[in-house]
Amino acid sequence: MYSRVANLAAVTLVMVGLVFSAWVFTKTPAHGRTDLERPESEAIVEVFDNFVAVENFHHLDDQFNQVLSNEVLDLNQVKSVDLVHIEPSDEDERHQLALSFGFKDDSFLAVKLIASGSSDADYSLAKALIGGHKLSFIIGSEAAVIGRHSHKKGDKVYLYKVYENELFARDLLHALTTEVASLPNSLSNFSPFGRNGRNGLLHRVLETKQTDKPISVKSLMPSYGSQMAYDLHLIDTTKPFSEIQRRSLVDPSAISLASQSYSLDLRQ
Repeated sequence: MYSRVANLAAVTLVMVGLVFSAWVFTKTPAHGRTDLERPESEAIVEVFDNFVAVENFHHLDDQFNQVLSNEVLDLNQVKSVDLVHIEPSDEDERHQLALSFGFKDDSFLAVKLIASGSSDADYSLAKALIGGHKLSFIIGSEAAVIGRHSHKKGDKVYLYKVYENELFARDLLHALTTEVASLPNSLSNFSPFGRNGRNGLLHRVLETKQTDKPISVKSLMPSYGSQMAYDLHLIDTTKPFSEIQRRSLVDPSAISLASQSYSLDLRQ
């Protein structure tokens, strides 16, 4: 009798946990999509040795409208990588991570992992758990991918320098773009957890660095993305994390999207 009661209590506890998890993870947009990130605007990539051709590269026109173009990237010109943590202003949205790559001509591009082919309205945890959302990426200028969060949506954006050399940044972007190029022929699906989840880009940094991935609740929560990077010494650790976080917060009032030096101004 006692055993049956204990089993029933355990099952009830698990069910309550699943319901709570579903409530947390299905609050939209849990996967970081927006109306501007339609399926037809997801990155399509071809890799040719050290050159990468990107179709659907996001950038802003003179009227600050988001437009798409075709771009060719020279991986030999990559010099740095930064981690971007986006804290939404809307409490119904979820934290997101992005990566920004700097080039020797002082240009920058941003990469963000998303759930392909879904709108905020039809994303669900249940669908993601059974592979209902394909994995995809958005690639574009920092002003288009990051600036719309800091300037248009009023999200808090934190920019952290990743303390690795040019070769590491180049290898990371090469690995990312090679993965994006393979997606049309792969079975990779977006997942609420792990490598293909909202902390997925941090997982890819660790893979390139050949560092073991931590196994903890924090690794599942995008709100802890930059804290994990700090704990793993990927970003500046010379001060307490709260101080590093404060210094890394982007001040949109001091930066203009119209400026040709937008990316450099972010780093002042």
